[in-house]
Amino acid sequence: MEKQIIIYKIGNQEFGIEIENVHEIVKLQKIIKIHSKRKDYVGIINLRNKIIPIFDLRKLFLSNDEIKNTPDSRIIIIDKNSEQSFGFLVDTVREVKRIDETFFEEIDKTLKMDDDLISVVAKIDGTLLPIVDLRKYKEV
Repeated sequence: MEKQIIIYKIGNQEFGIEIENVHEIVKLQKIIKIHSKRKDYVGIINLRNKIIPIFDLRKLFLSNDEIKNTPDSRIIIIDKNSEQSFGFLVDTVREVKRIDETFFEEIDKTLKMDDDLISVVAKIDGTLLPIVDLRKYKEV
């Protein structure tokens, strides 16, 4: 069986997310800055009269010197549940790719990130593609 994976970039690294976990992908728009102690929290956007908190995944994976918004920057919108949505800033969204489930492999528990955002990698075209489950992203 195949899974559809959205491939996106943060810096020079590619990551994937299962398409079934994504509500939509939108172009970068005006973000209202709201102060937070979290280094990855950017602020909020108004998306069709719904307030969406925005987090910058690049701040988890890059140094602050490497983070720059470009015309290719996108916000990936995730519905965590029926009442809660989040947006995640990424550098670019490349493509949607169908990947057979036999190419997925779980990461050893000792290597997983604390929040288990990445627990699986896809082995495609001789490279490893970390698959991020943004539904597990911990809010404040």
